[in-house]
Amino acid sequence: MSEKYLDDALALIEEHGTNDPYEILENLGVVVIPIHIGAAFLGMFRILDGVSYVIYNTHADEIVIREVLAHELGHFLYHKEYASEAELADFGLTQESSIIEAQANTFAAHLLIDEEELLDTMEEGMSYMELAQRLMVDENLLLYKLKSMKKRGLKINLSEAPRSQFFQNLAEQAKKYDIN
Repeated sequence: MSEKYLDDALALIEEHGTNDPYEILENLGVVVIPIHIGAAFLGMFRILDGVSYVIYNTHADEIVIREVLAHELGHFLYHKEYASEAELADFGLTQESSIIEAQANTFAAHLLIDEEELLDTMEEGMSYMELAQRLMVDENLLLYKLKSMKKRGLKINLSEAPRSQFFQNLAEQAKKYDIN
């Protein structure tokens, strides 16, 4: 299943000449709206009156914003049926929501992390945290990429499982330090 997300990410990168989720969203006709609010909100994808929107919080740092936009691009590609206001009212933290969050995270990992660069960097024997810092992604996004690579038969030693709700955890952690 995760090959689909890899194939789609690679096709978008080739088609748009970039892995920049902001640029890809705009090229696909998605209205991207930056807002500056407290740290608890990172981003969301919505469809209103037939128009697709991604809203993201400029309060986050550039790396988190890039990850959020890649994640929301995943929702745009795979989860439009959940993006209307009516559907959202019934959509809480359920097993289904964990599955779609994991799908969006897997897509984001493939979009943002170049596999060859990751394999080359892994040869240096770094920890997951060090690898993530070098690749400028969250450690959980790195784990999604590694999990997918392992499923495809690459010899990956994966001692941790990624958390599908890690963006919520990032927002909760940021809230502790919010001075606004």
